[in-house]
This record gives sequence, C-alpha cells and structure tokens, in this order.
Amino acid sequence: MNLNKIPMREVVYIAVGEAIVSLLICLGFLVFKRFDYTVLTGAVLGGAVTVFNFLFLCVSVNKATDKFLAEYESYVPKKEEDDENEDDPYDDKAAKFARENQAKLTAAIKLSYFVRTLTVICSLVIAFLTGVFNVIATVIPLLCLKPILTASELIRRKEDAK
Repeated sequence: MNLNKIPMREVVYIAVGEAIVSLLICLGFLVFKRFDYTVLTGAVLGGAVTVFNFLFLCVSVNKATDKFLAEYESYVPKKEEDDENEDDPYDDKAAKFARENQAKLTAAIKLSYFVRTLTVICSLVIAFLTGVFNVIATVIPLLCLKPILTASELIRRKEDAK
C-alpha cells in the first residue's frame, strides 16, 4: 500500500473537528447541568471511533485499489504513447480485466463497509450497556463526520487558493 495516498491532512482535520465537537458536547452538558464523567468518556469514544473509522476507510480502499492496480499492471501490458490505433488489443484487454475483476474490488470495499458499520454498532452497544459512556455524547460525534468533512473541504479549498 502506498502510504502517500492516505489523506493524512483530512484525518488530522477530522481529529481536530471531533475534538471541537467533543468540547462543545461537554460545554452543552455543563450549561444544562447534566455533565458528569460519562459525558466526557462518551464524547471521547464517539470521536475516536469516528476518526479510526475514517482512517480504516482510507486504508482499506487504498489497499483494495492497490491490489487491483497491481494485478492490472501484470495483466495488461503498458500502452505505447505513439500507438493510436482505435481497434487496439490493449483496450480490449483492459476492458476484459475490468469486467473480470470488478467483483473482487467491490467485495473488498463492501467488506470494509461491513466492518466499519459493525465497529460503530459495537461502540454504541458498549456505550449503552456499560453505563460508563453517555449514549447521547457518544452518538453526536458519530453523526458529525459528514459536516466535519464538508468544513475540512472548505478549509482545504481556501488554503489551496492562497
């Protein structure tokens, strides 16, 4: 796996975003006089699961595509730059390889999705059953991944524009 393909900047943005969300959760519970240690542990659990979930997504998708591309490079020879034939056997071989191996790539990504979903469900069950974690404080960080990704994309675009 090529570690340079893992978007570490995005992972850092998500970790910082989850830390901010956890802080806001704790402040909210403090304002409404419902704060106890379970709020802090729940926010930490939810934030940690979200960050590791995103990191696992990046690693598993990269691993699956790297394996797919390695098989592709060994199956289909490199196309010459000056070869512009429209009925090129290279294109036929590439299309055949994609048809034959699409199911493998899809299965690997679906397995990753299943494992990540199971991780979220297990963390919620643990939060609910143990009493050590506030369930609401655990759920909120899990729901904040999409808004954090959107905010990080806006920040990245602003940084890239400079």
